This record gives sequence, structure tokens and C-alpha cells, in this order.
Amino acid sequence: MALLCPQLASASPDATPSIPSAADAAQSAAGAEAEPEPLPPEATAGAHVDVKSSQESDSITGEVVSASILGGINLGIYAWTYFAWYRPRAKNENLVFLDEGWFGPDTYAGGADKLGHFYANYAFVRGSVAILEAGGWDRTVATALSSAATLAFFTVIEFKDGYHEGYGFSTQDLAANITGVALGALMTEWPALDRAIDVRIQYFPTREFVTELVDEGVVNAAEDYTGQAFLLAYHLGSIKPLRQSNYFGWTRYFDVVAGYQARNYKPEPTVPGNPREQELFFGITLDMQAVMGAWHDSLVGTSPGWANAVAVGGDFFEYFQLPYTTLKVVGFDRDNGELPLDTAAAPLRMR
Repeated sequence: MALLCPQLASASPDATPSIPSAADAAQSAAGAEAEPEPLPPEATAGAHVDVKSSQESDSITGEVVSASILGGINLGIYAWTYFAWYRPRAKNENLVFLDEGWFGPDTYAGGADKLGHFYANYAFVRGSVAILEAGGWDRTVATALSSAATLAFFTVIEFKDGYHEGYGFSTQDLAANITGVALGALMTEWPALDRAIDVRIQYFPTREFVTELVDEGVVNAAEDYTGQAFLLAYHLGSIKPLRQSNYFGWTRYFDVVAGYQARNYKPEPTVPGNPREQELFFGITLDMQAVMGAWHDSLVGTSPGWANAVAVGGDFFEYFQLPYTTLKVVGFDRDNGELPLDTAAAPLRMR
């Protein structure tokens, strides 16, 4: 009997043998199927290596692709600068240096060119880091590579200037380039600073630029300085008590800004009577990045695809300010008239 029913051999004489139910039997069968006999360690070791190797291969592929995309963008922009600036001009035999000054009335483009160099380098670093990070690069490594590549690119451009008539190698431009690269790297590596401030350009094409584009096909928006204003924005939304206030929470959609604009220097005005002006101003501007962020949050649960598109738009407005969304509270103007640019500086006046 014990041989036929071994489970009864260990039971007490008074015990009643338990008979498994159909459900218990089914569960046992399922468990048997779900738990196959484990393979020996030597049989599974290779599988782990293969998974790890596949992940490393994907990471390397992503890094190569992102670096290639970045290289292609740089080559494309270099080609644009060649056709827009260098191809129409004769070359100098030797490298020519220029001392352009900074924001004097006789400075090229009234100093807006210097802020243009600063902004371009800043934006290049930030954008390049984003591309490399998307490909799997470590942020610190991406920041170092982007900073070096950006500075090298704009230094090459400066040497090209030095070898073409009408231009020249400007040490002020080089200093502006270095400063822009430095701030771009600092903002990338210091997220708290990035959450507090933005560097943006506000741009609306001028009539002179549109006319030149239509009549001559000259794609040179980078020199449409009259239509550009450069802004340093401080997010009121970065102030926690304001952001969490029941009464002042709306302030997170606005920034305090300092801005600079030089008008009627470049392009040359076509209408007589438009004086060259330089303006430093302070005011309030709409933070479209915060607006897009609120819109994104409202779409996350219902429309993830649209939410992702809105997030991309929010990133764009970290660098670009919509025209007519800045209220100038106080400004300082310098009216330089229509005289040649080598005249004495006009006094600043507050308005």
C-alpha cells in the first residue's frame, strides 16, 4: 500500500488522505509548463554577452549617426556662407586684421554684429549638444565636442573674412565667439541657470531685406540687423514663491528682459530721413516657452503625439522671441543721424 501511495506512508493513522481538486491539478500542470528546467550556466552565458554587445552596437551607431548629422549641418552652413559672402568677393593676398570696436556709433552694424556672433555661437553649442545627446553621447562629452567644433567653425569663418576684400579678421568678433561658446557650455552643464535665463533673438524681416531678396536673390538674413533685437530674458517662473502663488502664478508666463537693437545700419535704409540708432532697453516679454509647456502638460494624457510636437515648439522658443511680444518699459537711445560712420559719438538719451 505504501508503495502505491507513498504520501500515505508518512501520514498519521488517523489522517484522512487529501485528494487534489481539478483546479489544483490544472494549476500544477500550468506551473509545470511555466517553469521549465533551468539551463546550466554555461548555456546562458553567451546570451547575456550577445544582449550587451547588441546594446553597445546600437549606442555606437547612434553616436556615429548623430555626429554625422552634426557634421552635415556644419558643412551646409559653410556652403551657405560661401555663396552668400565669399564667392562674390575678390581675395586678399595677405590676412587682413580689423579693429572694429564694440558698440561705438562707427562700429559695423552699430555693434549688433558682435551680439550676432555671440548669439550664433551660443545657439550652435546648445543645438549641437542636443543632437549629440539624442544619439547617445554623454552630456559632458557632448558639451566639450560641441564647444570645440563650434569655436573651430567660427574661427575658420573669421580667417575667411580676413582673406576677402571688404571683410577682415576681427579680434572683437573672435572674442564674441568665445563668449558665446562659453555661455552655451555653462548653460548646458548648469541646469539651474538654464531654467532661470534665456538668450533669444527677436526678428522680423525689414523692407530692405525683402526687396533685396526678391530683386537679387541674396539670401543673407544674418545681416538684416535692423530687423533683429537681442534679448537676455529672466524667467519670473523660476521664482518659486511667484510660481506657486494663487495670486501671482500668472507671472510664470512672462520674462524680464534686457535688449539691444541697432537700426538703419545694415541693410542701408532706402527711405531718406531714417537715422542710424542704437538702443539699449529693458522691459517685459511673453515667455512662449512657458506657454508651450502648459499646453504640452494639457495634452500629455490625451494626445501624446501632439504633446511631443508642442514640446519641440517649446524648445524653439528658448532661442527665438516672437515679434511684437516685447513691451519696452525704459530705453536708452543714441541717434547717430545720417552722417558718415566716422563722426563723433552722439550722446545717449533716455526715453
